[in-house]
Amino acid sequence: MGVVSPATAKVVNYQSLVQMLRSKDENLLEQSRWQFDQEFRFLDGGSLQDNRVCFTSFPRSGNSFLRRTIEQVTGITTGATMSLNTSTSLQIQGFKGEFISDDRVWISKAHHPFNMPGNVTMDSNKIIICVRNPLDVLPSYASLVNTLNHGVKPEFNYETDYAEWWDWWIKKQCAQMKKFFDVLLQQTHEQSKYSLSF
Repeated sequence: MGVVSPATAKVVNYQSLVQMLRSKDENLLEQSRWQFDQEFRFLDGGSLQDNRVCFTSFPRSGNSFLRRTIEQVTGITTGATMSLNTSTSLQIQGFKGEFISDDRVWISKAHHPFNMPGNVTMDSNKIIICVRNPLDVLPSYASLVNTLNHGVKPEFNYETDYAEWWDWWIKKQCAQMKKFFDVLLQQTHEQSKYSLSF
C-alpha cells in the first residue's frame, strides 16, 4: 500500500534533533529553524537508540490533537500504525506519517491494544497514553463511526432521537474502554509509561 513520503524531501537526523531540543544554545535553534516551517519532516532513518515512542488512546481521545502538537514542537512528522484504508482523511489533513512506523518517525500513533485490520506493527520503548473524559469520548466516537468523518457532528441527537441505539452504544463502548485500559495497563512496564489527559 502506498504512502505519501517523497524520496526528495528534506529529512532530519534524530541525534541532531535531540541535541537541538535539549540545548539552551540559541544559535543551534537558529540553525535548525528551517525544520519548523510546518512541513513536518521525516527522520533520515538513522538509529533512534531505543527511543521509539508509541502514543496510544481510545479512539476520539485527542490523539490527532496531540500528534499535531508534537509535530509543531519538534518539526518532525509523527507516524501511525493505522491502515490507509481507515486514515485517508487524516492524511488529507496533513498527517503524512499514516501507515509509517519505521525509523523515519520517532513517535507513532496507535490505538493499541485495538487490533484493526491492516494495521502496521511497531515496537516501542516508551508509551504515552492519551486519556479523555468518557463523557466527551463516547459522543465524539459515535459521530466518527456514523459519519466516517473526524470533524462532522450529525444533525440529530443520539440520546433522544435514537435512545435504544444510544443505550446499546454506551454499554458496548464502556465495556470496550474498560478492556482497552485493562489490557494496556497490564501489558506495559511502569517505568516506560506516561499518561496525559485533555
